[in-house]
Amino acid sequence: MGWWGAAGGIALAAGPVLGGLLVTHVGWRSIFLINLPIGIAGVALTLRYAAATDTATVTAAARTRSIDLPGQLAAILALITLTVCLTEAARYGWHHPLVYGALLLSVVSTVVFLCVESRSTEPMLPLSLFQTATFSVASAAGVIVNFAYYGLIFVFSLFFQIEQRLSAQWTGLAFLPMTVILMGVNILAGRLLNRIGAKKLMIAGMVIAASGYLLLLPVSINGSYWTLVVPMLIAASGIAVMVPTMTNVTLSSVDASRSGIASGILNSARQVGGMLGVAVFGFFVRDTGPDAFMQGMHLSIMTAAALLLCGSVMCRYGIRTPRPALSN
Repeated sequence: MGWWGAAGGIALAAGPVLGGLLVTHVGWRSIFLINLPIGIAGVALTLRYAAATDTATVTAAARTRSIDLPGQLAAILALITLTVCLTEAARYGWHHPLVYGALLLSVVSTVVFLCVESRSTEPMLPLSLFQTATFSVASAAGVIVNFAYYGLIFVFSLFFQIEQRLSAQWTGLAFLPMTVILMGVNILAGRLLNRIGAKKLMIAGMVIAASGYLLLLPVSINGSYWTLVVPMLIAASGIAVMVPTMTNVTLSSVDASRSGIASGILNSARQVGGMLGVAVFGFFVRDTGPDAFMQGMHLSIMTAAALLLCGSVMCRYGIRTPRPALSN
């Protein structure tokens, strides 16, 4: 898990830097084109190294399992309309028909999705998994971590470019210390899992990340970039501790036969959290006037820190540590 998280850390470190270089020297459309060779490489590696499914070991139930199209469509519609609501509220206000209608449609789609999943024999999202407190807490932690991390990455990218007048290239380089440390700490977290325990690491990761973000509150437009480096490193360290740990918690809280769907739910929860973080914090900093932007930025930082601290309390009381088996 640690090495898997470290690979993600390398990607996070390379992404902003490469993206800044492409935007500056090639154009913003190139950031989408770069995904094409990466996707081709992924397909080639899968064909070359991924083990083929042994049809002899696949159960009859697995062979006949179908895709939950109604659930998929309801979930997609709920997320699209929620995104439209949050992003367009910054432009039109909450009372605009488009914003109000999108919010209403999102609520209805969510209710439909839950009804479909509760009645389906082969649901996309087995709701029974959430009867386990540990699984539910780990999924919620995934939402919180990505909400805070990607939301503030978005805010600080605007801060560097709009308020401090940095180029896209230098903005990408500004995030390099924060993202590089993810690699080393992810590996360290994987080694600490068995020594400290997942529950303590989850709590520690959220508290460390919240502390780092709170140390960013004194940021100002005219302040030095170097005063931000240490808080950014602290925040990134906390996030890096969380990623392999909550993955471990998620997979260990379900039966091995359901590990695939469990990991899929966690990754989906993290993606939804990142989307919500960018949308909500983007609403906070919708006014790019210096004073208004800084107020929105400080609100975003405090919101991220508060959510992480609440998440640490949630982990404290929600994650169940398995009891060791009694010997005769």
